[in-house]
Amino acid sequence: MDPTPDVPDPRNSFLSKNSAGRDRPRAGFDPRALTAELLRSAFKHAPEPGLVVDHFTDTVLHANKATTVFFRKVSAEVTGTTIDRFYPKARGALHVFTKDALEREAAWTRDLKLTGPTGQPLRLEHRAIAARWDDRTAIVMAIVDLDEIDRRSVDEQANSYHREGLEEWRRAERYFREIEREHQLILAAAGEGIYGVNVDGVTTFLNPAAEKMLDYSARELVGKDMHSVIHHHKCDGSLPIPTRNARSTPPFARAR
Repeated sequence: MDPTPDVPDPRNSFLSKNSAGRDRPRAGFDPRALTAELLRSAFKHAPEPGLVVDHFTDTVLHANKATTVFFRKVSAEVTGTTIDRFYPKARGALHVFTKDALEREAAWTRDLKLTGPTGQPLRLEHRAIAARWDDRTAIVMAIVDLDEIDRRSVDEQANSYHREGLEEWRRAERYFREIEREHQLILAAAGEGIYGVNVDGVTTFLNPAAEKMLDYSARELVGKDMHSVIHHHKCDGSLPIPTRNARSTPPFARAR
């Protein structure tokens, strides 16, 4: 047994540190109390409406905040009332549902109908489990909005398409990057001088053989008008050759 007193862990009020720095339950700590507190907190803050109903009296023992919002009632109007008050037109379906949960320990149904603020029917699924302690039995019920589930599915599908689109774009980018790399290797290995210009006659690339033949580096020519650098006069040096008449000018540029 470790005689070293517990050192409280500031990150967790239920744990302490022993002399080896390892977590261990704090002295006097009751795991069942922690479990009960965690379950109580999870029920209270659950996003779906939740009720705890006494099986023998059909009385609502507890209702979380989402339930009061869903039924548009304060907590005092929900707790202590009978559950069938909220299902006046579906008492038979409610009885079958709760009985099914008791016999099978868990059940779900979409037969319990409720209407929204404007009178429109709501698409709901009710889920229930039978909770037993000592000689008492309760039904823990949750109400799921199926329209909200559908909206989440649509959002997730849209996000999935977006992610797949990004992945397709990345694959295409890698594909074209690989093609460009292969072209660069081919140009670099070619013995002929090769250079390229855009529609305005501006140099976009030239290979090492072209650099050697023209006595210009790629850094000196890329981004400049090739005609003005190497083809700006006739052979006898008399008059400048107009850019549009030069053979080095691309045909689509001369036709503009």
